[in-house]
Amino acid sequence: MSATATNIRRPLTEWDVISCDPDVVGGVPVFRGTRVPAVALFDYLLDGGSIDEFYEEFPTVTREHVLGVLQSAHDHVSQAVFPSREPALRGE
Repeated sequence: MSATATNIRRPLTEWDVISCDPDVVGGVPVFRGTRVPAVALFDYLLDGGSIDEFYEEFPTVTREHVLGVLQSAHDHVSQAVFPSREPALRGE
């Protein structure tokens, strides 16, 4: 296998970085391997905190955790999940 092929990594997804277990924080989605709810990242950022401050506050959360959650959120909001707002053409 070439050096280039071994250095290529697929993007992390929520399945890689989030877990839901009824025995961990009552089943709330947490960063895998931690007890930190994934939503805490968004709450922290919405309250004006930085990602670096988030890492300081939650040292068990890794860069890979955060990048995976942000990539997942990006993928979700990039989808055309809402119907078009254009008025439907009426057969006249």
